[in-house]
Amino acid sequence: MALCVAVLIASEFMPVSLLTPIARDLGMSEGQAGQAISISGLFAVLTSLFIAGFTRKIDRKFVLSSFSLMPIVSGLVVSSAANYTALMVGRALLGVAIGGFWSMSTAVVMRLLPESAVPEGLAMLNAGNAIAATISAPLGSFLGDYIGWPGAFFFVVPLALIALIGQWTNMPSLPPRNRRATGNVFRLFGTRTGRSRHDGDPVAVHGTVCSVHLSAAVPRVRRRLFRLRLATGSFVDGPGRRSGDVVH
Repeated sequence: MALCVAVLIASEFMPVSLLTPIARDLGMSEGQAGQAISISGLFAVLTSLFIAGFTRKIDRKFVLSSFSLMPIVSGLVVSSAANYTALMVGRALLGVAIGGFWSMSTAVVMRLLPESAVPEGLAMLNAGNAIAATISAPLGSFLGDYIGWPGAFFFVVPLALIALIGQWTNMPSLPPRNRRATGNVFRLFGTRTGRSRHDGDPVAVHGTVCSVHLSAAVPRVRRRLFRLRLATGSFVDGPGRRSGDVVH
């Protein structure tokens, strides 16, 4: 999963250093070539908002593997693109993969690992993100000088294939736990507090999107301050007590 994250992020930011040759070879302006970055971000946002509802009855292993397949297809489409339309289609596919994979990866890690190992698992997952974000632009420029921008985009295809094979052969089946859930994330924005139960503990429901990068890096502090519950995505500091309206 960490390798797949690295491939996704590297593919997302690689055009940053390749806009000029892409624009020149496809006969477009550099501004139009820059839309290859914007469109992947747009589709990532849309996918992350609606994917929970569309996949609530599907095995998580199959869903993640499908998103891992999309970077392969995207890389092949973009590396062979002959016009603006083909380039945008390939980048849109990548955006779907990014939004879908990221929106489900944390929950999957929490199901794969024992509770004590979740912080380390999340840290490893985000390590792939950090490494790819750091090297993708200079790597794209380096590869573009030697094998051209199509070759730079094709470079991630074998890595994505390795990630897909690794996930499919090593990840156990992960059937959905709550098939009756609506998967409508917009309901969270209208929820002030609620009561639910997971493993016997009452939890507080927050309509808040949180980042746990820092808390994943310091597991002792994280375990003392928060108890992360997969069922609702909520943070509580004890049974029945809210940890705060906004968690940063």
